[in-house]
Formats: sequence, structure tokens, C-alpha cells
Amino acid sequence: MFLSGRQLWKQISQTAKSARGRRFVATPYLTSGVAKALHFRRCDVLFCALTLANCRSGSIDPREVKRLQRRGVTVYTSDELHAKVFLLGHKAIVGSANLTRRSRDVLDEAAVLLEDRGSVAAVRAWFEARLHSPLQPEWLAKCIAAYRPPRGTPGPKHGRDPAAARERGRGVMLAALVPRRDDTRDASLIEEGRARAKQLLKHKRRSDVEDFRWSGSREFRVGDVVIQMFRDGEETWVSPHARVLNVRRRTLKNGKRRSYVFLEMPRRYRRMRFEAFAKRCRAFGLEINAWRTRDVTDSGLMHPLLLLTSPDAMRRG
Repeated sequence: MFLSGRQLWKQISQTAKSARGRRFVATPYLTSGVAKALHFRRCDVLFCALTLANCRSGSIDPREVKRLQRRGVTVYTSDELHAKVFLLGHKAIVGSANLTRRSRDVLDEAAVLLEDRGSVAAVRAWFEARLHSPLQPEWLAKCIAAYRPPRGTPGPKHGRDPAAARERGRGVMLAALVPRRDDTRDASLIEEGRARAKQLLKHKRRSDVEDFRWSGSREFRVGDVVIQMFRDGEETWVSPHARVLNVRRRTLKNGKRRSYVFLEMPRRYRRMRFEAFAKRCRAFGLEINAWRTRDVTDSGLMHPLLLLTSPDAMRRG
């Protein structure tokens, strides 16, 4: 089974919780709090890259290693370890994920769940060939003294911060929109914005420019990905995701700002009813509201959302 995003971490936790026998976990990096997902017990095994350099960079927290040791977990180390392998009872997960908050909350990780006896036996043999350097108390003490918290690494409260993710060019905005009446004073602003957006079209033959007006506090930037949710009478329709080409802004007399956002849209596409869209989003864990604008930055939700709202997928219905 192929796993990614939230599905990956949910599977790791569920498989670890139900596993019988010892758990064997190989992860170069480890930060505080994430190991809870593995439900470590006495006699389980952790294989990590506990080096002074990794401790100084904050990639691995030796204090977390010490906490696991106190729970009876046996710890082995290797400077060369780069693999991420989880042997959980009669199942194994092999992929890219470290036991870090950045891996869990920010990065786009993937793995494969193995259940056949041959593959699981091969994983077990891989561990047995490498568990020869148990962690010594003296070395752990040196690593704790050398440890420095990571700089700029998002913690639990900031790992999915929408503004930070959009600043890095990541994330998708679900924009709740209503029918508009254009102000005649904005006509030249819209015309100039549309003309500039047409120059920036990536696929000029099969794409065109659409725009919407925005009066909210959120700022749109070129390169943002937007999914429009249009309310039309009693119905709400969802458009395919689109890239922002240009943004034009005007400050009103009351001090508020009004923006016109120009998107690259296919010349031909179909919209989806919001009810059907919301139902399919719930299937992969995303709850949405037709009246609420929100950012989606979790890769486990963002990727299936982009697949669902691709122009090709929406043409197929």
C-alpha cells in the first residue's frame, strides 16, 4: 500500500498501536513529542543518527532519546544512517519520514506499507545486521550538552501556519465568493490588470484570464493557487484550481483595500456543485464551508484537493 501525508502518519500510529511483539524503528532524526505516535514500550528498539553535529543543528533531540530509554526502549546509533524504516509486528513501513515535527507537519512524505512475509523478513534481517552499537551513557551526556534547538523549524503551533506556507509558495486557498457589481471607478484598474495578466499566461492557446474582486484582509500574491467557490442564488459552484497571474489593489475612502485577482483558467471547463465537492473532500479528511475562505497547507490534504479540482478531473465529472 502506498502512503502519503496524513494517511502515512495515521497508518504509522495505528499499525504501531496494534503491533504485537517488539517494535523496531530506524530514523536518523528525532524531535520531541513525535515518538508518541509509535506507542513505544519496554524492549522496543530505536536506531538513530545521534551525532554531535545532528544535536547541534537540532535535527535530533538527545533529551527525547533519554526519555525513551527511561521507558525501556533500547537505543542503537550509527553516523551513516539515512534510512527510515518501521518494523511493527508483522508489518513494515519503509519511506522518507523521520520522527520530527517538520516531517509530520510540513514536509511532503511518502512510504510503502509491506505486509507479505518475505518483505517483512527482509526488513527484520536488515535491522539485525545493523543493531551492533548500543548507545553509551557517556555519549548521550555529551550529546545533551551539545544540543541546540533548531532555528526556524515550525513547532506544533506553527507547523501548518497558512501565511508562512503561502510565503514559501505552498498551499491552496479555497476562496468563498459572492456575485459582484463592479465600481465604474475601477474600470481602468481592471482593464490594466487583465491586460498584464494576459501577457503572463503560461498556456496562451488553451487558457484565458478570469478575475474576481476581493475585499477581505487576506493578501493574494502572484503564484498563489486558488479554488473559487461561487455562490449563485441558492447554489454554490466550485471552479478548477487556478494560478494567480496578477493582483491590482485600490484603497477606498474608508481606508479599506479592494483587490482584483486575475487567474489563469482553461478556456473550457466544468464547475462542480459544492455539495458533491464537499462530500469528496470529506472522504480524504478535509472539512470545508461554502461561506468560509481558508488555506489548505497540509500536503496530505492539499494533494488530493488539487487532483480533485484539476480541469481534467472536473471535465470527467
